[in-house]
Amino acid sequence: MRKSIILLTAMLAAATCAWPQASTGTVSGTVQDQSGAVIPNAPVAITNVATGVASATRTNEAGRYHFAGVTPGSYRIGVEFTGMNKYEATFTVQVQQNVVIDPVLQAGDTNVVIQVSDVTPMVTVDSGAVGRVLERERVEQLPIGRRDLKVLLAVMPEIENVRAFGAPEGSMEFVLDGAPSINRRWGNHATMQDMLDSIQEFRVETNASSARYSRPATVVMSTKSGTNEFHGTAFETHRNSGFGVARRREHGNAKPAKLVRNEYGISAGGPLYLPGLYDGRNRTFWFTAFEGRREITETNQAFRVPTAAMRQGDFSGLKLSDGSTPLIYDPWSTGSKESHYARTVFSDGGIANKIPISRMSPLAEYLFSITPMPTTADNPVVANNWYGVFKGTNKSFNVSTRVDHRFSDQDNVYVRYTQNRSENRTPFSFMTMLNEATGWTQGGAPTKTLSVNYVRTFSPTFFNELNVSGYYNKYFNEPPVVAPPSGSTWQEYLGLPNPFNSSYFPMIQSLGLGNYAYRNNAPQNYRAAYVVIEDNATKLLGRHELQFGYHYRYNQSNQFPQQWFVEGIHNASSGATGLYDAQASTPTNPVQLGKTGHEMANLFIGVLNYENNMNRGWYSLRERDYALYVNDVYKVTPRLTLNLGLRWEYWPVLKETGNVLSTYDPRTRSIVLGQ
Repeated sequence: MRKSIILLTAMLAAATCAWPQASTGTVSGTVQDQSGAVIPNAPVAITNVATGVASATRTNEAGRYHFAGVTPGSYRIGVEFTGMNKYEATFTVQVQQNVVIDPVLQAGDTNVVIQVSDVTPMVTVDSGAVGRVLERERVEQLPIGRRDLKVLLAVMPEIENVRAFGAPEGSMEFVLDGAPSINRRWGNHATMQDMLDSIQEFRVETNASSARYSRPATVVMSTKSGTNEFHGTAFETHRNSGFGVARRREHGNAKPAKLVRNEYGISAGGPLYLPGLYDGRNRTFWFTAFEGRREITETNQAFRVPTAAMRQGDFSGLKLSDGSTPLIYDPWSTGSKESHYARTVFSDGGIANKIPISRMSPLAEYLFSITPMPTTADNPVVANNWYGVFKGTNKSFNVSTRVDHRFSDQDNVYVRYTQNRSENRTPFSFMTMLNEATGWTQGGAPTKTLSVNYVRTFSPTFFNELNVSGYYNKYFNEPPVVAPPSGSTWQEYLGLPNPFNSSYFPMIQSLGLGNYAYRNNAPQNYRAAYVVIEDNATKLLGRHELQFGYHYRYNQSNQFPQQWFVEGIHNASSGATGLYDAQASTPTNPVQLGKTGHEMANLFIGVLNYENNMNRGWYSLRERDYALYVNDVYKVTPRLTLNLGLRWEYWPVLKETGNVLSTYDPRTRSIVLGQ
């Protein structure tokens, strides 16, 4: 380990000022005359058509030239040499593409210019890598919506469910402007949240990749940069089910469920221009994009709720699925074992199965007050008797800013910052009660990423590129946090146990009416951050194009696992209002006879079973990984190129700062605890 760190440090010191080729491209080739002889020391220049930024170099002794860190876009190339006509042509560079252009100079006057309209290669001649590119025009034209960049993968025939050729989860790397944007440990793709308006190109490489990539498949995206001209766009998309859309009515609801969606955004870019102070044309450029989304969605819901009579303690009309009426017994009238645990049927005003209102528990009184009244006269024991709509909301925004600056002919930098935030409030699987403290869930996933890139040309034959990127994500999903009418917690207000000091509404279930329950989703939290340093250097040695570099990554992953039932589970299936089987029951294990008692009656008098779970707290996970690689693109002949590569990776063992992890020792056949 110490040797690895020393080696990485030495490489960093020797290759200062650099930046990776992951989302940029390269331009290279061999300059020859008409006879096929190479021309050394020939001046070669390329110019970005949109920005006017020019780069110049010279060919080496083998007639080869190379430009590293080339931003995707349209370019002009110019080559001139004493006694030769000047060569000019146009071409296009795509994301992660190695463009090979071999100019052929003709003998003649240097004032004569040989122009070629477009020399963009139709076939990749120096690499066997298999990949597909979506250009900006196709990104704009595809009917893919705006919700997630992963939808771009749907047009790639070899990609299915964020996997290439059926490979397992985690076998694909996602890179945005040279910055990895995936949690390798957990295979989390939530970070792919940049905007379509900010994406310049999108490439998927699925086979025979260079040794500088750590995965069999790599998704590479590059963002837009500004140009010498100001450009901007704006859009607004509105969908409203209130007009122009046929809406279905279900369950006799007075109003059908509605959908209102707004998607809007703005983007702009150009040179950095401060009147009288600074003119950044051909030098400094900016691009910014913003996108927002607001959505209100209603869904039709059907539940079972207690009838008005049940809420008053009157169970005389209670009917089971076979039409029979169970008898409701008073648990405080239970006799001795000798009397076979005899009980008296509840009665009030001469009506059997009616519990006096004075026997209603405070818990039942509050629960009935927050439960919607039935909308039909159906029997809730066997059918839904409440129909309505629940509303969910979803809000999100993205903002991305990129600045490109050319310090000199040898130094180029760009910085990109992206921030995403999403918030949602959706109904849970169980009914949303009137106090809105139960029956729905809320969540969000704010994400921030930063990528700093710097390219340095040391000489016409040595280039170095560096990418330093950072990422932070906070995901949460939790029940609603609604304050009780009094007290610090709902358990305190309702007089229920709360050993783990939960602030969520207690779970109350098994109420004998199908899907009628007071339940929330389990809270969960996740916070991740990482820093990645990647360096790639290129050295031309005759016909060899040597590429070498290193990778370092530090991950922090703080996991708060789902806190199931920390609010307490209160089951009304306590058998409190049933009659005991005298033959099978004991004082410590009563057995209820069939068709006696009911869960709603148990809730009414406040006799429930209770249980709770102890959950693990935060897991503070830390990990690092290191990699070194070397790759040789050897131009054996003009028609034969060899790609030779070797990559070394080291992933130390995952660590948890609080020593709360456990494992299994097969040698001793025992569980090993961290603490």
